[in-house]
Amino acid sequence: MKTNAKQVSNEVESLARAIHKDGVKHTNLAAQAAKKGIRDSILAQKKINGQSRGNIRASTAKAKRKKGSSTPQVPLRDKGIMLNVNITTATLNNPKSVLTPPKSRERVGQKNFDVAAHHQEGRLGPWFGTSPEAKRAADRLTLEIGKTALARFNR
Repeated sequence: MKTNAKQVSNEVESLARAIHKDGVKHTNLAAQAAKKGIRDSILAQKKINGQSRGNIRASTAKAKRKKGSSTPQVPLRDKGIMLNVNITTATLNNPKSVLTPPKSRERVGQKNFDVAAHHQEGRLGPWFGTSPEAKRAADRLTLEIGKTALARFNR
């Protein structure tokens, strides 16, 4: 069977589009894994790297109790704001997915208080980032893209 340059070019373009589409899909899956890692670390009272978060200050617990918190001793879980990580999903035209911390909120006497940055830089350690589990998931997804591309190429 004879193949011409146009046929080969079309097959290569088709393969490139398929790989790009797979990459976008896997990028979004990796972002979901990162979001899950953040949520899991908060719920388990761990830093994003898996280390123990430590104890909350007595003054903070007292202030949370005064506000009516049901969990005054537990960091980052009072109102669930830190669990609201936003994801901008990847598309074919913009193949990157972006995770952003929850929006800022005002604090009495402080305009534009960034609650997410406050907790990220606080003494109990970082909560926003990529957990070891999310990094492993991203690595697995990257390998899957390569395997899928090779399988398509060998058809």
